[in-house]
Amino acid sequence: MERPVIDLTRIESFSASHRLHSQSLSATENQKLYGKCNNANGHGHNYIWEVTLRGPIDIVTGMVYNLSDLKKEMAEVLELVDHKNLDLDVEYFKTCVSTTENLTIFLWKELKKHMSKPELLYKTVVHETSKNVFTFRVYILKMERPVIDLTRIESFSASHRLHSQSLSATENQKLYGKCNNTNGHGHNYIWEVTLRGPIDVVTGMVYNLSDLKKEMAEVLELVDHKNLDLDIEYFKTCVSTTENLTIFLWKELKKHMSKPELLYKTVVHETSKNVFTFRGP
Repeated sequence: MERPVIDLTRIESFSASHRLHSQSLSATENQKLYGKCNNANGHGHNYIWEVTLRGPIDIVTGMVYNLSDLKKEMAEVLELVDHKNLDLDVEYFKTCVSTTENLTIFLWKELKKHMSKPELLYKTVVHETSKNVFTFRVYILKMERPVIDLTRIESFSASHRLHSQSLSATENQKLYGKCNNTNGHGHNYIWEVTLRGPIDVVTGMVYNLSDLKKEMAEVLELVDHKNLDLDIEYFKTCVSTTENLTIFLWKELKKHMSKPELLYKTVVHETSKNVFTFRGP
């Protein structure tokens, strides 16, 4: 019998400053591309760094990996970036833009050098802010250029009523319960959008976050502080379940994106306990 496989995740944090500036672009192009992040004096973040190992449970120790060792190994890497200026203090960023995409790859490479069992390293995640999250996984290592999952998180409020025109009043009440209330109810939804793509060698980005923020905002205009059933044409022909809402957001966002082929996943948190995910074609 094969041994059970566990994902073990350790989370740390660090603070660093940087400036987004590509030596391959003019001053005007850099300002247009990076906006405020191109400020000559830099800016900074409180980064959160997640490291996930994947492996079998050792039959003697009961562990996948010694957490004390991982803590020490991550601390050694953090010495390179914590309370540093990434562009001036870290040699790696003398030849590439200090985007969080490239930072995520850097942390992966450095940690592997320190680990006693680097083959167990499965995923690194860097939270640049509470809304911008970058993920690098082992299974996309073989790509010609490093591939990153870029996630942007937004929220909106909307009301709705779960009611199917194909069911009787009794059937609707039995199926949807309180959610069939004639006067409706509402949620503070959290919407996550994940793009997957290679890091551009010039810009250091998978996709311009300013563009994604704007494109998501355009979609949010359709649903935020709205009654889904009464204000949105799409829900005149389908029930406003969060399953259907997740599909609707996917379709609408693709219409607005400059590179819709990079859209990989949408996630909608209806409540803290109910989460819906769609990975479309």
